[in-house]
Amino acid sequence: MVKGGLFGWLESSLGLCGWAENTNRQKWVRATPDLFPREVPGMTEDVLEELRLAGGSLESKIQRVSNIFRGNARHLEGLQQVLIRSVLRDGGPELPQQVRDVLTKGTYTDAFLNAFDGHVFPIHAKEVAPYHEFQLAMEVRAGGKYWAGSAGVQDDETQQKIETIGYSADEAVSLGGERGAVFVWRWVHFPDRGPYDLPAWLTGALAGEGPDPERKLQNELDVVDRWIQQLRQETADYVRKGPELKDPYIREVLRLWPSEMDIHQRQQLKKCAWIEGLEPEMFVGRKVLVACVSYDASHAMALGAIISKRHQEEPAQEGDPPSKLTSTWQWTPLENAKESEKPAEGVADAEAQEADAISGKLGYFPEDDSR
Repeated sequence: MVKGGLFGWLESSLGLCGWAENTNRQKWVRATPDLFPREVPGMTEDVLEELRLAGGSLESKIQRVSNIFRGNARHLEGLQQVLIRSVLRDGGPELPQQVRDVLTKGTYTDAFLNAFDGHVFPIHAKEVAPYHEFQLAMEVRAGGKYWAGSAGVQDDETQQKIETIGYSADEAVSLGGERGAVFVWRWVHFPDRGPYDLPAWLTGALAGEGPDPERKLQNELDVVDRWIQQLRQETADYVRKGPELKDPYIREVLRLWPSEMDIHQRQQLKKCAWIEGLEPEMFVGRKVLVACVSYDASHAMALGAIISKRHQEEPAQEGDPPSKLTSTWQWTPLENAKESEKPAEGVADAEAQEADAISGKLGYFPEDDSR
């Protein structure tokens, strides 16, 4: 099309000189995959939203995800015959005719084993957990030298049923010394899949070594359990320091609470003690936050404590102190998921002076609770 007027002449002249404007600009922008996370396989968005929430029980979250993955795998195992028929009907992976015949009948002969010894024929694979496929294949093993030297092995007429080996999270499948054709379910790890919008703790757990996501989550659960056990062993130290305690009277009572050695020679708090010099309403029945310890950026455990009066028909006797301490570690919501901090130096000095004043009022002997 020829444009008229002065501007048309000028544009045409510039075009002849190589200065023409490029009017065929691209109308699209190349997408960056990392900016658009893919749908997370094997997990619904409702579940993911709950898992992404900070705070709450990390143990429960891990166990819930593990149950989901196990359920997805068991569901596929239940569809085994449907999947095999689908491969035969729709084509699926390219399979030799002899293999298709065996799949159709569900049986094999020794001649088939010898012809396809060592072969693995994929039947179905699906990513039912992020970065992990659950795969079904038929594996063929003639048994090696042991079976080759056994009498009566070569029987090309007898039809033998193809057995199924379901995946066990406790023991990986190995058919090195076995003879036969079997259906085998296996987990396979694909670390380059994704990216998926997962909480950091789940991404880290699934990136571990090995093919089985259930085992990886169990390993992560074991790590969390050991961490919790360590916290419980350090309860006496946290109670005495009381980094989150606001009430000066309760803080001083807990600081002086008596302890004893357990069978592992670790300090543990005694269940009961004598407390004199303070009115019971100043410390009895008041549940307090003692400490808060973070596991990661989104999860923490809080130590709570409460002092109660034991129910006794008669006045407390020597060797039977009336005040009982109950302390518990619990996963905390987001607002408390912050590591307990050491008070500033000036604040610590003021608290120490206040504690000395309170201690003077307490008729309380931490090394002897059996007065």
